Amino acid sequence: NAAGDHVISVGRDMTAKLSELESQRFIDNITSITPGALRGGINSVDRHPVDNTVVVGGADGAPQLFQIFRTSARKIGDNANLIRKHAELPGRIFAVRVSGNGKRFIAGSALDGSGAVAIYPLSSENEQPADIKAIRAKDPQQRTGEENKKLTDHNETFIKPLGRLDLPKSAIYAVSINQDEIGR
Repeated sequence: NAAGDHVISVGRDMTAKLSELESQRFIDNITSITPGALRGGINSVDRHPVDNTVVVGGADGAPQLFQIFRTSARKIGDNANLIRKHAELPGRIFAVRVSGNGKRFIAGSALDGSGAVAIYPLSSENEQPADIKAIRAKDPQQRTGEENKKLTDHNETFIKPLGRLDLPKSAIYAVSINQDEIGR
C-alpha cells in the first residue's frame, strides 16, 4: 500500500492476499475466494501511488481494480473489494503497471505467441464524486438498484482502454509506463 506497511501478493490460487509487513501476518484476501469468481491465477499486481487500490491481471484477461482494505464484513460469495473490471485483452495478462500520477495504467497479455497492450484510464479515490464514494463504502449486498446503476454508469467511463495495440507475433510479458509524471 502507499504507506508501505503492507505487502500484496498474487498467485495461481486466484487470489490477491494482503499481509502486514511488520508482523508478517496474513490480513485478508483482497479478491474473492469464491470458486468461479475468478478464472485462473493472477499473474501481476501494481498499486496506485496514492490511493489504497491495486490493479491485478491474470488468466481471465481482464485487468481489475480492487480496494486494498475491506470496508464491509466478509461474506461467502462476495467480491466486495472489486471497484471495477476493465475491458478484456486476448489471453492471459502477464503485466500491469500504474503510472506515477495514478491517472492511467497499462496491461500486457499473451496468447499463442501473440499479444496485446492497452492503456486504461484510472481515477483516484480523491477525484470521485461524494455520492460514488458513499455507494462504494456500502456493503455490496445492501446497495439499491439505483445505487448499482449509478456505480455502473460511473465505471463505464473507465473500463474501456484509451488505446490498444495488438501484436500478432509478439507475446507481452512485461510493460512499463512513464513514472516521472507525479503531479502532472
